[in-house]
Amino acid sequence: MTEVPTKCRPRRRLLGLSFKTKSATLMFAGAVVSGIFQHTIFAENESWAGYAAGLATELCGVALTIILIDMALERQEQRKDIRRLADEMLFQVDYIVWVWLGGDRVFSYEEMVCLLRSVSPDDTLHHVTESLIQGLGNEAEKRYRLHSDLVLRDGDLCRGLCHLGELASIRARKHPLEAVQVGEALLEAARSFRRVLQFTETGHAARECQTQKQSAQRIQAYRHTGMEDAGCPEPRAVEVLTYLG
Repeated sequence: MTEVPTKCRPRRRLLGLSFKTKSATLMFAGAVVSGIFQHTIFAENESWAGYAAGLATELCGVALTIILIDMALERQEQRKDIRRLADEMLFQVDYIVWVWLGGDRVFSYEEMVCLLRSVSPDDTLHHVTESLIQGLGNEAEKRYRLHSDLVLRDGDLCRGLCHLGELASIRARKHPLEAVQVGEALLEAARSFRRVLQFTETGHAARECQTQKQSAQRIQAYRHTGMEDAGCPEPRAVEVLTYLG
């Protein structure tokens, strides 16, 4: 896989880009200018100077309150959007790993990572699985384009999408990606999304995933479509017995 570009360094928006923050900033600046101007004009009249100073102070307080509240709410909403996007992409990765390598259909991050670590050159991709992986790469690139302003605020989310985006050209390369390379890209993406979500998982025996891995092409086709592909090589007998229980 190619190295993820440095464009995924987090970017922060400058203060005052939202409408409310712009308004509050202008109010703050206007209050300061007004206070200085009125204090200069009415310096000889203490009552007017005190009134102007009090008005400017009140306006500054209101403006600062609006700015701080707006920043806090905007940051909270952005974090929710970032986590939601990472969660959606992580579950798509989990589905593809299940189609390709098997395991328990119930989501388990630890099991997914264990399965991806166990990928070998023998874990070939059925064309159905390959299409899913290509589609996931295209989806990641689309999310990056449509939500670039949001994505670039979180380096881990950006890196995860970039790793998946490499898979969009799985069929267009002069030298197609090998199974191990696909597994590495999915693994790095899953780890990046995990850092965004910052969740902990308990109670799942990830150590058993090695025996549960079923990557025969015919089984891959069955998991996704519910029908066997007669054109696939026959899976090993032990895999069939284990898969069918």
